Amino acid sequence: MYGWQFQDGGGWFPMVIFMIVFWALLIGGLVVAIKYFGRPRREEPSVAGPLEILRLRFARGEIDEEEFKRRRALLDETK
Repeated sequence: MYGWQFQDGGGWFPMVIFMIVFWALLIGGLVVAIKYFGRPRREEPSVAGPLEILRLRFARGEIDEEEFKRRRALLDETK
């Protein structure tokens, strides 16, 4: 009876290894695809100029209010 044996008489062991590798690649590919296509896309805001950059830095807390006012005054002088 031939059953699960290959034609060269390798038995069931090569088939088990093949199935493990096949399912591991399939499941791994699905996980990668879900992680890649399932994540939300972040759109970076378009920056119009130095004043907008200054406002963004202030909003993120990178600079304090005094630094914001000082740099804004410098930008107003250069206009």
